[in-house]
Amino acid sequence: MKDHQKIPSKKKPSQPNEYLKYTGLAFQLFGVIAVFTYIGYLIDEKLMGGKTIFLIVFMLLGTFGSLYQLYRSLPK
Repeated sequence: MKDHQKIPSKKKPSQPNEYLKYTGLAFQLFGVIAVFTYIGYLIDEKLMGGKTIFLIVFMLLGTFGSLYQLYRSLPK
């Protein structure tokens, strides 16, 4: 075998890839909570005239949904 030929080695993913994965996950979690909160706000404005019942319910749904999504995406 010639010296200039190298056998490709199987490396673990580099550390920056892990940081990017979890940074993207944080933005995704924030986005889900923000969208659910905004939907609750719109429903409250349309139906309730300023009461915040749907806002709180949808914000909690978004939070629990985001936490469940986080739980599923973490390595076992």
